[in-house]
Order: sequence, then structure tokens, then C-alpha cells
Amino acid sequence: MSKSKGKGKKLFKFFFKAGTICAYIALVVVLILQALTPGEQSEQMSEQFGNKVDEVVTQIHQPQNQHVPVQNVVIDSIKIDGKTSDTNTPTIFVGKQGKIYASVLPDDATNASLTYKSSDKEVAKVYSDGRIVALSVGSAVITVCSQENEDIKTTVAIVVEQVPVQSVTIGNLPDEIHAGQSFYPEGVFAPEDTTQTDLIWSSSDDNVFVVDDKGKVTAKAQGVATLTATSVFDDDIFDTAQLTILPQEITPVVPVQSIAIVAGSLVGYKGKSQQLVANLLPAEAEDSVTWSTSDKSIATVSQKGVIKFRKAGQVTITAKCCNFDKQDSVTFVVKEVLSQNIVLDGRDMSLQEGAFVLRQGETGKLVATLDEDATVLDVSFESSDDDVAQIGADGIITAKKGGRVTITATTSYDGRSTVETVSLVVEKTPFAETIKNFYMWVRKAFGHFGAFLVLGILATMSYYMIFSKSTKGKLIGFAVCMFAGFAVAGITEILQLPVFTPGRTASLDDVWIDFKGYCCSALVIYLVIFAIHFGKMIAKRKNKTK
Repeated sequence: MSKSKGKGKKLFKFFFKAGTICAYIALVVVLILQALTPGEQSEQMSEQFGNKVDEVVTQIHQPQNQHVPVQNVVIDSIKIDGKTSDTNTPTIFVGKQGKIYASVLPDDATNASLTYKSSDKEVAKVYSDGRIVALSVGSAVITVCSQENEDIKTTVAIVVEQVPVQSVTIGNLPDEIHAGQSFYPEGVFAPEDTTQTDLIWSSSDDNVFVVDDKGKVTAKAQGVATLTATSVFDDDIFDTAQLTILPQEITPVVPVQSIAIVAGSLVGYKGKSQQLVANLLPAEAEDSVTWSTSDKSIATVSQKGVIKFRKAGQVTITAKCCNFDKQDSVTFVVKEVLSQNIVLDGRDMSLQEGAFVLRQGETGKLVATLDEDATVLDVSFESSDDDVAQIGADGIITAKKGGRVTITATTSYDGRSTVETVSLVVEKTPFAETIKNFYMWVRKAFGHFGAFLVLGILATMSYYMIFSKSTKGKLIGFAVCMFAGFAVAGITEILQLPVFTPGRTASLDDVWIDFKGYCCSALVIYLVIFAIHFGKMIAKRKNKTK
């Protein structure tokens, strides 16, 4: 039994010695190979190591930024056409704009982003930043939800009404009119964007001239009478014009054979105008022309042929002769106006060397300003790297980790897009940033000092086992161990000279860092070994004296 234990002990000592010496030799080889690693590859490895340290630090740092959930959504104010509404059910006129200003509670909620929805997009459309555009008469409920939790929300009812008429003036009156002739007068309204454009026309003397429901005036006989135009929506809003009917002209009448509308383009844009011309054939023919639209909500047309496009859609404009059964029509496709430019402005962000700057963990907001005549108000945002910084539909940016990203803002319509980009630099939080700048020291400490610390342990044990047969051998082993450590530190640094390894540099300071790490472990272990050795020697001498 004792023999088997003795063999086992010897076998363990053999494998322990062999393993220690092999590990020592392997580590020396690894250090030499690392010294021969090209500069770019070494920097890449260092960067990867630094990034790993950053990830660890970020995870450690993260609990300091505890997630604060959204508890409530409140509407702070509502502005209609630039004025703050003082009612819970604000009224907005067709074609006008407003904006809902909302926020989340508590104020320090981690995700303050909001989403907006309209119950009837045909009545009122709401955009991602809370802007409202009134499209048609009616009512719509705007819901403001927390992006984090859509169950947390609030609502406001929006009433869309017609733009009220304030005054009317009769226009498009001929210089003279003879009995038997007809023409269409025109109502000129204030404000120009009023939607209350229906009028009641009347004549003070039907024997002189008559006017039908559509406003067509037909002269009957010589005389003077008053033409009145009264708003359908308010009897107190009206205008009058005195018409003098001249005797019937006896002139050869050239009948109109055809009428043709000339338009510059059959594509119109919301908010824009276009002049139409009605050509009569033959050229000698004369007649008054009346203009009409198939849908006043899409486009209106004056009796002088000026068409104003009010909203996107399809509309037909008709020109008709007053005294001959001839007419022509053209159909326009009305489109929204896409902004040709996007101006990006950062809120809660500094601007340095053309790039916005945020600290890791902070939030900022990117505001997109479009051309004044743009009617397409949707702007989408995108980050080139969501791991570095994320941006929501409302332009709120969350800086996640250090780096640089490109934020792209896009407004699109009908297959066309306008794009603008800005750079965003996310700076490390102070603690993580310090570690990032510190990672070279960490590399030195672990890659040089630490590696040679381990090497010193393995070298001490190896040389001790090789030279441990006598006290003199132990001292020789210690000297060889110290020399070998300095030699390996020097050789690995010499191999980093550019002549041996491209892109690397050697430093005597690095040699001392390596040797210090080596000595720390080697000296400690040798001191322990010598302390044990001399302790045994003293114990033996005491035993002999006894």
C-alpha cells in the first residue's frame, strides 16, 4: 500500500514539474509571437479589448440609469393657427393648422416619446410631432399615446368648421351690357380662404334683367336695376351693384362653334394657383364664358379663369358659353407640395465641428423645418446605427453608447423624396469614458505587467525545480530566473522594433513594466521558498543540539 502511494506521489511530482516547465515555455513563446504581431493587427486587438472593457463598464454603469416608466400622458396646451385654445374642445377651420403640446408624467420618465392618432383622417390629420391639419368639416378625436405603453393615453376632440365669410363684393361686371346678352357675375370673398362661398343672387327689377340660381344675369330690356349678392350663411353679409342695360345691339352675330380650355399643366399643387384661358372658335365669335368646378373642396375657379387648388384629389373644371350651347372641360390631378429642403435643428444638443453631440444615456430632439409652402408634413427619421443612438418618429434621440452615427431625415410623396442628413457624436458617460481612455493602461497592466506576473510564477517554480538540489543551486536558480525574466522582457520589446515588426514601436519603459511584473511574483515566491528553506535548516540545527 505504501509503495503504491510512493509511486503515485512521484508520478504527481513528475507531471507537475513537466507541466509547469511546459507552461513556462509556452507563455514565453506566446509573448514572442505577440511581439511579432503587426502594428495594425495589434491595434485592432487592443481596440477589441477596449470595447470589451467598455461593454462591461456600460453594464456596470447601466443600473445607475434606472428605467422610469411612464405613468400618465397629459395635454399641456393646444394652439390653433398660432393661438392657444382656451377650451377642451377646440375648433379649427378647414385648411388651418394647429398643434397639440403633450408630455408624459413623471417628468423624468425614461421614454418620453408620444404617438398621435386621428379617429377620422379625412376630417383632421395629425402628424408625429402633434401638428394637426384640418381637411374637411366634421369632428375627430385625437388620441395621444405613450410610445412605451399605448394603454397610457389621453384624448381631445377637435371640431373642424368652415372658414366663416366676413364680406362679399360683386365682381366680374362687364363694362356694358345690352338687352338680350348674359353674363356671370362673381362673388369676391374676404377672407380669401373662406369656405362659405354660396350666394343668393337677386334682381330689383325682373323686367330689366333676371338672375337665376347659379348667378347668371340675363338682360331683358333697357333700364336700370340693382343686382344683389347675399351670403347664404349670413343675411347681413351682402353687396349690391347697379346695372344699366343698354338697348339691344343689332350686329351680325358670329355663333360659337367650339370652346377650348388652355391650361399650362393638368397637375396642380395644393395652395397654388393657375390661370386658365378659354379660346372661342371661330376667332370672330364673341360670348361670355362661365367657369365652374366639380368639387369646391379640391379646387375653386373664378369667373376670370383663375383656379386655386385647395387639397389633393381630382377635379374637373368646366368653361361654358353663356349664349351658345358649347362647353369644354379639363381634369386636374391635385397633389401635395413636397418640401425641397429640410433644415434640421437640434434641441438639448450641442453642435461641435458640424456634428450634434450627446452624452451616453442622454436624450435630445431633432426638429425638421420644411419649406413654408410644403403641404406634406410627414418626416421620418433613421439612425445609421441603433446600437449607438436611436431616434423615434417624433425626432427624440436616445444616446446608447459611444460612437458616431448619421441621422437621416426624409419627407416623401408620390415616389419623390427629399433627404437631409446630420452627424451625431455620442460621447461616453464620464465613468465609461474614463475607462475607454484608460484601456491602454489596462492593456499594459494585463497584457504586459499581468502576463509577466504569471510568467514570473511559472519561471520561479521551473528554475527552482531545476536547481533545487542544493542551497547553492537555489541561489543559482534565482539568478538565472531573474536574468531570464529580464531577457524575455528585452527580447519581446526588441522584436517590436519596426525593423522586425511593421507598425510597432519599442520602449525601454515597457521593458521595465514587464520586468516589474515578473519580479513581483518571482521575488515573492522565492522569498517564501527561502523562508521555508531556512526555517527547515534552523529546525534541523535545533534538533541536532538537542
